[in-house]
Amino acid sequence: MTTDPFTVGTPRGLFEGVYESGGYDVTPDGRRFLMVALDAPASAVSKPQMVLVLNWREELKHMPTK
Repeated sequence: MTTDPFTVGTPRGLFEGVYESGGYDVTPDGRRFLMVALDAPASAVSKPQMVLVLNWREELKHMPTK
């Protein structure tokens, strides 16, 4: 148990580069990271997108059936 209070510092980046999203792990001792680096410049990597479909039930009515 520690007697020092918990304090939060200013956030800072740990790594520079382009890495696979979710492609990482931490060693059991918490001292090292393993990351999957992408072989592309940051400007060439697309950002994640989300597609929101409204009235999807109505669209199903117009789909051909097998």
